[in-house]
Amino acid sequence: MFLTLHIVLPFVWIATIFDPSKAAHFLSVERPLNLSIQLCTLQRSAQTEDDIMFIFPDKVRYCVAIRTNKRVFDFEIDSERTINLKAFITVSWKQLGASTECSLQYKGYQGKYRLSPDLGYYSECQKDIAKYISQLATGDQNFQWQNSDEECPLSKLPRTFKDYLSCDFIDSQWYTLDFSSVIRYELFRKKTYHTYWSNHSTTFLIKPDRSLKKNGTEVDYLADLISLRIRKHKCDNVEYLMEVDKDWTIPLEYQIYYRIRRHLRIYFSVMLKNGTLEHWMTDSFGLIPTLETHELCVRISWDGYNIREQLCTVISVDRDCFTKTAAPLFTNSLLSFIGHFVILLLIR
Repeated sequence: MFLTLHIVLPFVWIATIFDPSKAAHFLSVERPLNLSIQLCTLQRSAQTEDDIMFIFPDKVRYCVAIRTNKRVFDFEIDSERTINLKAFITVSWKQLGASTECSLQYKGYQGKYRLSPDLGYYSECQKDIAKYISQLATGDQNFQWQNSDEECPLSKLPRTFKDYLSCDFIDSQWYTLDFSSVIRYELFRKKTYHTYWSNHSTTFLIKPDRSLKKNGTEVDYLADLISLRIRKHKCDNVEYLMEVDKDWTIPLEYQIYYRIRRHLRIYFSVMLKNGTLEHWMTDSFGLIPTLETHELCVRISWDGYNIREQLCTVISVDRDCFTKTAAPLFTNSLLSFIGHFVILLLIR
């Protein structure tokens, strides 16, 4: 198996490069680069029609937006390369433990998607939104959202009035925010239309607070929920403390890993512990004597949510401690490769 991987993978990579028909149909996914939360409110000036953002308002509201890796220009290019290109972004968020959920769908490839306040306050959508929300307030759930302005990026809104009311973020409350992107397109190849998909999904865990502005990735916001602190004893022993934010109310399932890497390549990884975390936990483990980068990482899950991203902290290594005893990992990897190769030859 070890030998096969090293032979097959380069072959597939070369074939993809030199076969235009296989490389041409692939469109990269639209994924979030960062999510921003700003303490603000939106008001209309009495003397002008301009919309003005006020920082530090009397009533706390949060301007939340997601920026992605694809822009309108990218959509135009991909439209020329494909047939019947359609792209959608769905963002859904709910307060931790709540039964209601705010869900918005946008036309894809906008580059930036405003969520709050007032469903992103897109001026092109306001007239139709007001009519739609008025119908929801009467309890009419059969009324369909209709967008009369092509410049409005919204394509779907909350289906009930209670869900609509949950769209505003509340101070110091945790939210799960799910982002999903769907790109569907067709190509005419070998006298037949073929349909292709490029999809992506991820989850942010966010807690709006009185900070003026936050901006970060899924991992950046995960660090607001989980605190992972370490303390070394002598050279080869590490004690760690893991705490969960005081406003998080649901027990977390966790897995803690100790890993060693060189640059982006992980050479060693082992699970140290798993269990349920309600407030905090502490433990210790021994370090492997090597001068490579040591990290302690944690993954979390709860009630059907399994967060793919993991939070890692680097363990500083005293070079004087390990200089005499450390064995470079690439040497071990080379010996392992030779050993696997010899075994395969003997089997054959």
